[in-house]
Amino acid sequence: MANYDLLPNEAVLIRDERVFREGGSSIELILTNLNLIMVSENVRIFKTTTETETFPVNQIKVHNGQAQALLTKSRGRDVLDVYFLHGQEKFSFPNGGKKTIQTWIGKINEAVTGQPAAENGSSGSPGFDLVADALSSVPGGDRVASVLKGTLGAFNSKRGAKPEAVVQIATKCVSCGAAVSGMQGQTVTCSYCLSAQQL
Repeated sequence: MANYDLLPNEAVLIRDERVFREGGSSIELILTNLNLIMVSENVRIFKTTTETETFPVNQIKVHNGQAQALLTKSRGRDVLDVYFLHGQEKFSFPNGGKKTIQTWIGKINEAVTGQPAAENGSSGSPGFDLVADALSSVPGGDRVASVLKGTLGAFNSKRGAKPEAVVQIATKCVSCGAAVSGMQGQTVTCSYCLSAQQL
């Protein structure tokens, strides 16, 4: 990890060395429990410079208890869209595509809300998307996929418990008294004194 020193209370959750930022070149993308970090190398004639951009994860938008990190398409490619309070970043992963982006979405959601991302599959069952994709190329496969979805959805709703509601909490920092906020159970870092506490 070039030119980025972790804070004492910071841990790496996931990283990928070959990521393309929209409108830019290849970067190293690192997600920690506190920041989303982009490290890029600029090769010059006489030397190579390294630039590091850091985005705090508490600046990522949250809607209905889910971080706004989404799998979208741009110019026919799968991309990871991350929506911040003051902007948006797009990343593409040439080595992995959808599966890698889904992993990143889960880790970003975990860092922001303290909970893993909700299943984006049609049924919530692992492997359903693979079967649905395979059936979509077969004539009448859409009907079979919808019946499968209904069957698996019925089984999942019977055996699975409903997820608990996410509770937003605002309180004072235990060290300096500054206002801190986040989801219940989430570990937050005070922006003034950098002390960590669990809500």
